Amino acid sequence: MRLDLSGAWIFKNFTDNGKFYDAIVPSTNYTDLLRNNLIPDPFVKMNEKDTTWVGDKDWLYRKVFTIDNNIMQSRSIWLKADCLDAISEIFVNDNLVGKTFNAHVGYCFEIKDYLVLGENTIDIIFRSPNKYALSEQERISQKYTTKGFDKRIFIRKNQSHFDWDWGPEIPYCGITKDIYIEYGDGVEIKNVKVVQNHGDNFVNLDVSFDVCGFFESKSLVYYYLKLTSPNGEIINKSGVLNDNVKRNILIENPILWWTHELNPVEEQALYKLEIMIGENGVYANRELQIGLRTIELDRSQDEYGSNFRFILNGVPIFAKGANWIPSDSMIDRTTKEQYEFYVNSAVNANMNMIRVWGGGFYEDDEFYDACDKKGILIWQDFCFACRPYPFFDQQFLANVKDEIAYNVIRLRNHASLALWCGNNEIEQMFNTWFIYLDFVKANKKFFWEDLELELRKYDAVTPFIPTTPVGVEFNKAVSSDNHGDNHLWVVWHGLQDVKYYRKRDTRFCSEFGFESLPDIKTIEKFADEEDYSITSKVFLAHQKCMLGNQKMEYYITSRFRLPKKFEDYIYLSQCCQMECIKDATEYWRRNRARSNGALYWQMNDCWPVCSWSSIDYYGNYKALQYHAKHFFAPICVSLEYDKKSVKVYLLNDTLQSKSLDLKLKIADFNKGIVGCIDSKHILEKLSVLNVYDIPIKEIKSKYNLKNVAFVCELYDGVNLINTKTLLFKYEKYLNLQKPNIRYSAQIVDGEIKITVCSDKFARLVRVSDKVSMASFSDNYFDLIPGEEKVIALPYYDGFNENNIEVFSSVDVVPKGSKFFDAITKAKFILNPVNLAMYLAQPQSGFDYKGKKDVK
Repeated sequence: MRLDLSGAWIFKNFTDNGKFYDAIVPSTNYTDLLRNNLIPDPFVKMNEKDTTWVGDKDWLYRKVFTIDNNIMQSRSIWLKADCLDAISEIFVNDNLVGKTFNAHVGYCFEIKDYLVLGENTIDIIFRSPNKYALSEQERISQKYTTKGFDKRIFIRKNQSHFDWDWGPEIPYCGITKDIYIEYGDGVEIKNVKVVQNHGDNFVNLDVSFDVCGFFESKSLVYYYLKLTSPNGEIINKSGVLNDNVKRNILIENPILWWTHELNPVEEQALYKLEIMIGENGVYANRELQIGLRTIELDRSQDEYGSNFRFILNGVPIFAKGANWIPSDSMIDRTTKEQYEFYVNSAVNANMNMIRVWGGGFYEDDEFYDACDKKGILIWQDFCFACRPYPFFDQQFLANVKDEIAYNVIRLRNHASLALWCGNNEIEQMFNTWFIYLDFVKANKKFFWEDLELELRKYDAVTPFIPTTPVGVEFNKAVSSDNHGDNHLWVVWHGLQDVKYYRKRDTRFCSEFGFESLPDIKTIEKFADEEDYSITSKVFLAHQKCMLGNQKMEYYITSRFRLPKKFEDYIYLSQCCQMECIKDATEYWRRNRARSNGALYWQMNDCWPVCSWSSIDYYGNYKALQYHAKHFFAPICVSLEYDKKSVKVYLLNDTLQSKSLDLKLKIADFNKGIVGCIDSKHILEKLSVLNVYDIPIKEIKSKYNLKNVAFVCELYDGVNLINTKTLLFKYEKYLNLQKPNIRYSAQIVDGEIKITVCSDKFARLVRVSDKVSMASFSDNYFDLIPGEEKVIALPYYDGFNENNIEVFSSVDVVPKGSKFFDAITKAKFILNPVNLAMYLAQPQSGFDYKGKKDVK
């Protein structure tokens, strides 16, 4: 039985013995301070720095609750909290019942002896995360050299709370998940583990669990297992709990779990497992969803070096997706519906994998549940990122081991869980910490020796790597293109051209990215119109990457004219971001025999900011999110232009061979289609097919390359399933004319259907709605003269056709002359810091030629 303690509490600044104010739990102190108008919104203007004092204070949360006779007569009464973030002391009726030191675990305390009939009080004192982290640094420094590192590494909470290059400094504390009292006379089922043994057309489930509680007589305790298949078939299993009966369930003709592109259905196949314990009519029960599948990480040697590819149910997949950061800097504000929105957005973008980045959280159960249902694989980092950690300290290490146990047990049964990864980029950065030998030695031992041993106590099945990027052994081939995975930041941080990625034949790129500005509707929420400049103080406060706004401007001038209007910066930055990620992803997909994955940085934001995200904080899709649907499409056409020829590829990531119709078109910017070739092709499953290699001189002999676009359309029967446009030069060099774009809208089946057409070639047409925050079915598309495009928007009350606005690349008004653009770009690159970064980057890929033995 459960007594919910969520809801109304009171809280106060405990350090200064302040006044009590109302709180609503789950919450953070920041959220409750905002609710009481005690701090300005840190997401607005430059308020972030005016609220960092919150992290320097201790905070007291209090609740009065009633215990009745029914609860008091229970044999056991526990206080349970799914997350207390992070350093706290818990008192029940002024009795200390426990302390917490880790935001990544849930806590349980026996409190029966401290309760009274009637009114009771619970007090939770949260210690300042800033002061605690500094005190731990000082304690550990008495033996080891730690002064050179951020305080964040000494506290087990979300590392990005202390700011990141996309996130604010909001080191909150609070009861951020459910808190409740559990009581009863029976038993509790814990540590459920389901191990799958797959055979030819059958699966054996080995089900194990711990049972805690009071038994009158163990000989009367029975277990009952009930497995319900996705189509409703039921398998029952029962026996005496202590009779050593093997808890095994045989499933014949199993329905397998797949990623959604390999099984395109609304929800993937999940079995429901129910576990019940009975003793004289007293029951405990647990339910969980099980997806039947095998998942492997193939790191075997091959002709290129050693592989890095995921194999699902025996099928090698190309991983397509993005990196995930915490969904909010005040995580209590993220709802189940928001998790579902993000996962559905991943499915709509044809992603099959999300990497949960190690500088944030082990995500909420609802996130993984949604991925299970929708067929999205999860690459799960352990929560260590970008700094070495004091694993040499036994107190810290013991805390971490509790964290590993808690989260591996919690997540190991999810069908979506594909990989445990030790950390983010720690090993890649070791060479910069060479003087801190204690750290290097301890981190090497922990990630390459101890962590997997600890993990395997609880999960012997899920693949594991000690770090990302990973090489063949510690600090060997960490950035190699022929082993392991890569984080490629030569574009953006190294200012290389976006086509640089074509020089990197990575086995698997688990991070690469490009910044853009958020949607204007998001900007309106944190800035006033007088702040609309990439050099304003407000925009610099919402740009955490050094020189990030100037880098966006640098890349814009590479492809487009520098814009006069601020709103056009938004549009062009998003177009540049989209084109960069698309070009890299499609290159690696065309080289599927060698490359096996592309996870761009990043999918989401934790606050309104200029960042690498494809969906901004308020859920607005950027151009990248729209186009991911096309360049991640399971069956698609891909174009490669290298000044000598145009190569046309067909890509198939599905389990079915396809008979496809391909249309190659030459579209004149003013006249429309002036050349067309139709062809039919058989595209085998899981394959890449080069169907055309057209010398560029043949095209130049007929057409002015500044006046035409090369357009490919791929049909499955009568259905247009994918289209791609190739320009022979960047937009600023083309003879694009201002189009007359017409549109009309009508309501059909609860959707707003918008038909768009143009008299001239319209590049990167953006359709927007002044009111709705919802996403369109497609956007940032090209229009061929005389052809129509129909897109949809969810209907909302008050829709008016006048709310629709249409914009294209030619509508951008240049800020100055082309010479002005060139000078702006040159000034940026010739800045000594930027020039050094540019020259320091490798001009091609790195192959590691040493030891090739791979575990």
